Amino acid sequence: MIEERASDIARGDGRAEANNLDRTGAREHLTGLISASEQSQTVGEPDPDWYTPLGSSDEKAPTVRHEDEENIPEKLIQEDIEEADHDTRGTKK
Repeated sequence: MIEERASDIARGDGRAEANNLDRTGAREHLTGLISASEQSQTVGEPDPDWYTPLGSSDEKAPTVRHEDEENIPEKLIQEDIEEADHDTRGTKK
């Protein structure tokens, strides 16, 4: 029975053959050394809440727009041009 349970554990972990850890787990499972709550956590499907992020309310977050509607990349380019012009004028002295 232990070998059969160990093989089940190994297959569940994606391995073809059981190892000593699988046999130990099988022995604990079959002799009742693991509590029922621990068994239910290790065997079966995860809780439905497993897939829901904490704090998620399934509501769409509001869209946040920039305070003013000006074109930010254009503004940055203009600032760089002005800075380069200022630097150029400062070196011609």
